[in-house]
Amino acid sequence: WHSFNVGDYVLRLMDNTIGFCSNPTSRPSGSTIVGIVISDSSPRANDPSLPSTCSHGIALGLGEGAAGSWISSTDNGPVYNWTGANGYISTAGCYYANSWEGVVRNEQGKLPLGYNNTTALKKFIDAHSGLTSPMITSLNQYSTNLPTDASSWYIPSIAEMDFITAQSSTLNNLLSAAGGTQLSNTNYWTSSEQANQQSWAPYINPISGTLNSHSKTNSHPVRFVFAF
Repeated sequence: WHSFNVGDYVLRLMDNTIGFCSNPTSRPSGSTIVGIVISDSSPRANDPSLPSTCSHGIALGLGEGAAGSWISSTDNGPVYNWTGANGYISTAGCYYANSWEGVVRNEQGKLPLGYNNTTALKKFIDAHSGLTSPMITSLNQYSTNLPTDASSWYIPSIAEMDFITAQSSTLNNLLSAAGGTQLSNTNYWTSSEQANQQSWAPYINPISGTLNSHSKTNSHPVRFVFAF
């Protein structure tokens, strides 16, 4: 397969296959930068819902979704109560421990399950008439076409936002060099949920590293990733 490193740019080549480069000014003619590698571990090892081609890594997109709520209403309960019976891994990635520890990652929260979470949320919305997700609307409006051997765009889980946070300074330099939108010192939604408060979902500030949670009807921006 292709040789690549964390921090490389992911390209959509002229034939719509995937490629990589370390310098945006020296990429192949006719190629388009679609993301930056944030992990070189197989995402499918933890998330079997991903396409079979996605066993190499995860990349962050260059753009950002507008601020919006996680979901329009919490009256239908949490997605994690729905996932098991519908073939998905639980979307519950954290819990509120106490006033000293605050919001803490559980075992699900330590795994890159954003594709599973995003797909489950979309199906959950489809199953409940009148329910919407401005966060998912932002995702659907993100129009950068991906290589044929990549997944679709999805919203990072806690673990995938942790990858981004650990590299935020480097990523901002790489994003600027490619004409992308830098990560801001603000709170970004994750696609995970808080296990012991069904109306809340976790967010992460990638600059400060803060993990906390908020009512799902509050408004935060969102970043997008894909697996390959």
